[in-house]
Amino acid sequence: MTMTLNLEEFLTLGEFSVLGSVPHREKVRAILGPPDDQGVGKNSNLLWRYGPVEFHFSQEGKTKLIYVDHFHMEFPRIDLWFFQSGITMTEVIEGLRAKALGFSIDGENTITTEKGIVIDFFDSGAIHALWLEFESPTRKKQISLSLDHERYSKLRKRSEESRKSMSEIVAKIVEAEIDQW
Repeated sequence: MTMTLNLEEFLTLGEFSVLGSVPHREKVRAILGPPDDQGVGKNSNLLWRYGPVEFHFSQEGKTKLIYVDHFHMEFPRIDLWFFQSGITMTEVIEGLRAKALGFSIDGENTITTEKGIVIDFFDSGAIHALWLEFESPTRKKQISLSLDHERYSKLRKRSEESRKSMSEIVAKIVEAEIDQW
């Protein structure tokens, strides 16, 4: 018996409850059945599509990305909630607020939910795609930092000596400091 995937649940929980968090490829197949479509050749086990929902897997079978980008058709095993082709950023914001889901607006065309799901829009304002990356550096929040010239020069020198980016060095220092709180 195959199950239905629900986008409302995905946006609320950050996962499809029938699969759990970071599902393995074999669990996806056991619960959802064979994919509707998949990658070709050596990539056939790295990308599986169930209607508009894509699962991207590592070589070991762990889910790396869940990606949804087709909102213009109905799919029997997928409940798209209020998402549809052409839905605008304003309408998505209204839908998220109606469900009391936390989110941030990141730039002109992107919303990120509190569960880390990115919702992206074309410049025209219509929805493009939504996705969730697992164990990805993009799931981290960015901050900006201002340093006086002397400290900046020291950081730059350290970066060149260690062959690490300045961002990587500063992130380690800040993370270590926060971990001590």
